[in-house]
Amino acid sequence: MDVPKGVGLSKDLSEAIRYYKLAASQGHEIAQLNLGLMFFYGHGTHQDNTESLKWFRAAAAQVNPRAQYYLALLYHDGAGVRRDLMRAYICLSQAASNGEARAFALLETIEIEMEETTLIQARKLGKSSIDYCSTFYPFDVMEAKGAPIFNRISELTKSYSSV
Repeated sequence: MDVPKGVGLSKDLSEAIRYYKLAASQGHEIAQLNLGLMFFYGHGTHQDNTESLKWFRAAAAQVNPRAQYYLALLYHDGAGVRRDLMRAYICLSQAASNGEARAFALLETIEIEMEETTLIQARKLGKSSIDYCSTFYPFDVMEAKGAPIFNRISELTKSYSSV
């Protein structure tokens, strides 16, 4: 049995979440990302955008491009957070500049949705040294909307998932 790799052990997502939470609470970036993904998709737990937001923010603050990308999706749709196209654009810009290929296509989509003055401001903020993507603002958090928002996010991402 190869225990370090999990070979020979049964799959236990509840146990995985427990260990991810331990590591994530100690600042482990990949554990934070994986925990965010588990709550985002509802793997081993209920789907919870507010909880995924918390962990994606933590990983994005450590410049994790996948976390920045998923934060952008949450901001775009207002999933567990107030809808904010400017923050979605900034997160996608950061994700793209940090190597997340899927971010480039979604940047174009969001640019079309944004007003010109907002887009100009988002581009300026995205180039500043302040982290507008993962910074928490108290007015951001609201109750997650559940499946309808999750379905909208799925629609947005399905054509870009193979990029």
